[in-house]
Amino acid sequence: MDNDTDSIARTIFGEARGEGKHGMQAIANTIMNRVAKKSWYGLTPYEVCHKPWQYSCWNAADPNCQIINDVDNTVPVFCDALQIAGNAISGGLDDITGGATHYYNKHMAQPPEWAEGKTPCASIGSHLFFNNIG
Repeated sequence: MDNDTDSIARTIFGEARGEGKHGMQAIANTIMNRVAKKSWYGLTPYEVCHKPWQYSCWNAADPNCQIINDVDNTVPVFCDALQIAGNAISGGLDDITGGATHYYNKHMAQPPEWAEGKTPCASIGSHLFFNNIG
């Protein structure tokens, strides 16, 4: 498996493994939307996923970091993540987020500063998605 597919799968597993396939697809959409921007986010899915402080599951202090580094294809939800990642890489993943590049869990005590005054473009599972973040 290539680094891009692996990175997407681990990211969506770390960020949305409890959200079902629909929720994991939405996270994959944000990754691919950032790749499409060809900006400071990164030029490849690997670069986008591993950009510091962007997808919290990759932050060393985040409890998900060890989980995503240890998971393998004996875990059924990770197999779902691998399938979604493969579809994203092949261009066969519909964007269900309306072009979102950002999201946060709507159950957070306080929304992130970057979301202040912004209107979400989608609400999928526990996440609010945004396509209007500069």
